[in-house]
Amino acid sequence: EYATASMLTKAAAQKPTFFSLFIGNNDVLSYALAGGAADSITPSAGSPGTGFDATIDLIVSTLSANGAKGVIANIPDITHLPFFNLVPYNGLVLDSSKAAALSSIPAYVAAGIKFTPGNNPFLIIDKTLPPFFSTRKMKPGELILLSAPQDSMKCFGLGSIAPLHNRYVLDEMELGKIQAAINNYNNKLKAVADEKGFAFVDVNAFMAKVKKGILYNGVTISTTFVSGGAFSLDGIHLTPIGNALLANEFIKAINSTYGSNIPLVEVTKYKGIVFP
Repeated sequence: EYATASMLTKAAAQKPTFFSLFIGNNDVLSYALAGGAADSITPSAGSPGTGFDATIDLIVSTLSANGAKGVIANIPDITHLPFFNLVPYNGLVLDSSKAAALSSIPAYVAAGIKFTPGNNPFLIIDKTLPPFFSTRKMKPGELILLSAPQDSMKCFGLGSIAPLHNRYVLDEMELGKIQAAINNYNNKLKAVADEKGFAFVDVNAFMAKVKKGILYNGVTISTTFVSGGAFSLDGIHLTPIGNALLANEFIKAINSTYGSNIPLVEVTKYKGIVFP
């Protein structure tokens, strides 16, 4: 029976006196990693007993049923992650001859798409456009995923002669859905923490600070891909030093809420990206 029990049931069976809850990332991240072309975002509310909000209520009520205390964390905006920020939307750099060549392609001429020397937005497929020509230039704020085949993009091909497929891009509509979900999730997580009197970690605000760069003991740590040190080479998961910084946010929230004296992690003892 125990072997087939849910993770929540197994956790509750331990009769915890304290728990940490950091959940919800994958409820929106899986959709984002697929460029909105696959998977789906977990709705905040679904049919009775389903959806993100109901799941959070179930988890918290189950784990705190015996009077356990806890710490709850919210989730970061995906735009803080290097996976979605490495390639700029206008990273199509053209010289005069290439700009003229692309601008002369009949389909682009018919659609009024023109290119200029210098930086140009990449072209993407937009399914909201008429089916006979669903290609357009990317808009500021739209994101190209790290999974996009950059060799093709740099060889006067994908994103110029051929548009980027939706699975490699998050357009403004998809980003709107993602942002709405994250806001709803985080509002729920904060409300539950406040209602129960639990410690709360604003991971979203913390990641926004890391994106700008945090100076710790003389070392600047940021979300910049590779050199920033906070994120691993997949652009999604934290490195040991990034996790150490985040652990300290949990410890500070716990100490502040419960008057405990848990020592902070010595961040500089942990590694970022190890260069070959």
